[in-house]
Amino acid sequence: MKYIFVLILLATATISCKKEVVVAPNTTSKISQDSMVKNIHQKWKFTVAATNPAVNSKLNSWEDWRNYVNELTITPNASLANLTRKANALVEKSAVLKKNIPEIYNRPETKARMALLETNIQNLDMLLELEPLNSKEIIHLLANIQKKHQFYFVSIQ
Repeated sequence: MKYIFVLILLATATISCKKEVVVAPNTTSKISQDSMVKNIHQKWKFTVAATNPAVNSKLNSWEDWRNYVNELTITPNASLANLTRKANALVEKSAVLKKNIPEIYNRPETKARMALLETNIQNLDMLLELEPLNSKEIIHLLANIQKKHQFYFVSIQ
């Protein structure tokens, strides 16, 4: 009986004496992440221009495209939360855009370009959610998205 009492007393003493590990916030990583966010914000510049006036007039009549372009071209404020919200909004707009293709553009090549664009935007959204941020990959993806928009509807008449 004595031994059981001593064992219970030892068990409670060791359980109650555990140290709690307190993690101090790492200020250097926060500063580094803030500089990466500022760098990403500087590269977040999108322009969408159709070189052909006939294509441009047809695109202006497509409401989902106009909404998408408006969302894309407005640069968010330089914070990670704003960049993440913008990427989420772009994912939603690109999904709507892909579902509502006008008859004039409803071709396999257009669907393939939209699928690629949607994939790039989803990748951007995913990369902004990761910690720590991979700014090189995000900036490369932003450049890719910009390049895809420049040549998007040039060949479609």
